Amino acid sequence: MRYQIALITLSLAASTAAAQTGPSEPRLVRGSLHQDAQLSRHGDDRRVRLELSVTADGNVSDVRRLESSGVPSLDRLATDYVSKIHLVPALDAHGAPVAGILEVLVDGYGPYLPGPGRDRYGKELERIDRMRCQDFVWEYEVMRQIMGDGSMARERLLRTSLQMFADRNRIKSAVRFQLEANLDITARASAVQCYQRPEEAYWQGVFVPMVHAQMRRLGLEKP
Repeated sequence: MRYQIALITLSLAASTAAAQTGPSEPRLVRGSLHQDAQLSRHGDDRRVRLELSVTADGNVSDVRRLESSGVPSLDRLATDYVSKIHLVPALDAHGAPVAGILEVLVDGYGPYLPGPGRDRYGKELERIDRMRCQDFVWEYEVMRQIMGDGSMARERLLRTSLQMFADRNRIKSAVRFQLEANLDITARASAVQCYQRPEEAYWQGVFVPMVHAQMRRLGLEKP
């Protein structure tokens, strides 16, 4: 409860942050992608490849079909679905929001990024290492505005932050799974600290101490 109160009290300060660490492509907000009943009837046997034109406000301004699923009804439903979603906008090298392009695949369960995630993880890891708290606050607020009260546990920024911690501290899988289950709490706690310390390094200065605190709370680490 104290985290929620602090976030409400300090949200105005967060909204003044101009941008965050770039460059980066537009990003899907997983917590806002609700399953569509008509789309889900197609399952994952077929998929359509689409190119989204995303404005600097994170809205989809145009959808171009790159590859058909072979099922016209799925193509139409997928195009309609992605045209209505909101994304974290692309960022230029200076961290300013800009228009961008994002390629996605869509099946009956919704949109996802094509190809292996290794390259994206590496780029996101490097970006997170450079982020200050005011940068994290900017993206946190954008995601929160898009998803409302949805969970952030599936968002790339938070999942990569936790994976970095697990990799660099040789955390066992069983412990990481417990930390993933509590990632929303860690995200809120990190946001509270970052509102108060905007120039602090996000990952090393705030996120890592918050994860250690979570481990102590869960009995996963000695006090």
